[in-house]
Amino acid sequence: MFSRVSNSAIGATILLVLLAVEVAAQDMLDLKVPEFEIKNATMEEALKKLRVYGVPVCLEKVPEGREEEVKISLRLENASIKEILDSLVKADPRYVWERYFRREDNGISGPFNLINVLPVGAKEAKDNLMNIRARRVEIKDKEAEEAIASIRWFVPELDERLKQMYPGPVGIPGSVARIITPPGVKVRFISSKSYIHLILEDVTVREVLNEVALASGKTCWVYEYNKSSPLSHRWRPF
Repeated sequence: MFSRVSNSAIGATILLVLLAVEVAAQDMLDLKVPEFEIKNATMEEALKKLRVYGVPVCLEKVPEGREEEVKISLRLENASIKEILDSLVKADPRYVWERYFRREDNGISGPFNLINVLPVGAKEAKDNLMNIRARRVEIKDKEAEEAIASIRWFVPELDERLKQMYPGPVGIPGSVARIITPPGVKVRFISSKSYIHLILEDVTVREVLNEVALASGKTCWVYEYNKSSPLSHRWRPF
């Protein structure tokens, strides 16, 4: 029975443990993955495979349009996390990756950094909702999944921008269920019931999401929207 367990599965388990405790003697990006293989995968599918190994990676997707999604085929053995990320953005040059470090003023413990994969030029784009800067954000006793999916309700500046873009009570984006879910309304998700409490000042929407991911210790995020569908802005757990 045990002989049937693949080397990849064993490697994934070992690496997951190492990443979970943030091995002090070795940088996360230097950790080796025994085998990483994808065939005709989108960037999200490729990163989902990397998530299996416990890599804390979040994705800001290139806006969907009429063009076909780039598909990636890749096979690497004994490659570092950095080498895998470099190979992925080389295969789909619409993206870059960067490291995000926990803010020193958020008052949480646990993993201190994660990976963001985002479109080239995303952080400089003035019309990118992820670049909206909030004066103060408080997320109190919420599950990470809920905070991510309903991020607009925790960032007043984002909520105001969306209201300006899409006035009216129907079809407001920013919720998995596409319904209005104010902070006082409970949205149910399947999770381990791990609650977070964050108070952040002078942060972008992207930074808020990253801090939520770090506070959770396991839940990352995806942001996506379709250029042909104005109500499609969506944040979801990853």
